[in-house]
Amino acid sequence: MPPVNISCHLISKYFGNRPAVEGVSLTIPAGRILVLLGPSGCGKTTVLRLVAGFERLDEGEIEIGGDVIARPDQHLPPERRHLGMVFQDYAIFPHLTVADNVGFGLNGRSGQADKKARVDSLLAFVGLDNLGERMPHELSGGQQQRVALARALVTEPRALLLDEPFSNLDAAFRTEVRTEVKDLLRQSGTTTIFVTHDQEEALFFGDLIAIMRSGRIEQIGTPEEIFLRPRTRFVAAFMGQTDFIPGQVTSKGIDTPLGHLNLDTSLPIGTQLEVALRPNHVALNPGVNHNSRILSRQFLGIAYLYRVALSDGTIIHSWQPYQVDLPPDTSVRATIRPGNLPPLFSEGQALDILPDLD
Repeated sequence: MPPVNISCHLISKYFGNRPAVEGVSLTIPAGRILVLLGPSGCGKTTVLRLVAGFERLDEGEIEIGGDVIARPDQHLPPERRHLGMVFQDYAIFPHLTVADNVGFGLNGRSGQADKKARVDSLLAFVGLDNLGERMPHELSGGQQQRVALARALVTEPRALLLDEPFSNLDAAFRTEVRTEVKDLLRQSGTTTIFVTHDQEEALFFGDLIAIMRSGRIEQIGTPEEIFLRPRTRFVAAFMGQTDFIPGQVTSKGIDTPLGHLNLDTSLPIGTQLEVALRPNHVALNPGVNHNSRILSRQFLGIAYLYRVALSDGTIIHSWQPYQVDLPPDTSVRATIRPGNLPPLFSEGQALDILPDLD
C-alpha cells in the first residue's frame, strides 16, 4: 500500500477539566517519520492514542490519506483505521512462535499459503528469516523488537505508530537496535509517528520533530531546525545542554558577560535579552582579562566538558578538545566563539537573528 499523509487539525482531548492535548495541529507527509518529543505528561502519547483511535477526540479533526477518521461526532474504531502499532512492551504473545506472532494479524484475512508467504517475507525483511519457529523467550530484546515491527507491518498498514519502543532496552544495545529499525522503516516507506522522551533518539529518527509542552506544540521542524533554531526558550532549554546568560541591546549591538555581539536587532536600546549558550558556543582562553574560573571538567573521550563560573556566579559549560588541559580553579576568559551565533530570546521568544543552516 502506498504511504499516506496524516493530518491533525486543532485536536483536543480533556480528562475531566484537564486538557491533555489542546489545539494541536500537525501534518506528517507521506512516507516520513514524525517524532513527538517532550517531558513526561506533555501529551505526546495522548496524541498517538487519538490517532490510533484508543481515545476519542473532544475537539478537532484527524485525517489519514485524506479520509476523516475522527471528529467529536465521528469515531472510526481502531481496527478499521488500518494502522500498525508497536507498543513499549512489544505485546508479543508468549505462547506463540515468532512466525505465528508475526502472522497473527492475517488470521481470517488470507489463505494459509498466502499468509505463510507474507510472514516469510516480513521475517526476511527484518532479518529473522531463520527464527520463525522459535518462541519469544528464546529471542534477545532487539530480536523481539523486530518481531513487533514485522507484526505491525505484515498487514501493510496505512501508517505506523510507535510508543517509546526502545525504552526497555539497555543503553548500549538501544543504539544498535534503533539503527536497525530506522533502516527498516526507511525501506518500508511507511508514514510513521514515533513517541519518545529521549532527545538523542528524536534527533536520530525524525524527519520532523514536534516538541510538546503542557498539551500544546511548541515547535515543529527538522532535527537541525529544532536544535539550532529553537523558536522558544522552552525548546532551547529542553534540547541539549543549554545555559542562559543576560544580554542588553546597545547602539552597537548586544552586550553580554562573554563580550559584545555586533548585531543589529532593531530593538530599543536597553532591551533585556537572554542568550542561549550550548557548550560548543563557548571558547576558553587562559590568557589575560579573565572573566571566569574553571570549576570542574568531565573527560568524554574526544573532548572535555568544562563547568565554568562567571564572575557574577553564573554557571556555563564549554566543550574543548581533549588536548586543551585546563585544571580546576584555572582563571580563564570565556567568550562566544566567532561565527557561532547562539539563539537570542526576548520574553521567551526567539529573535529572527538565528544561525544560518545553509
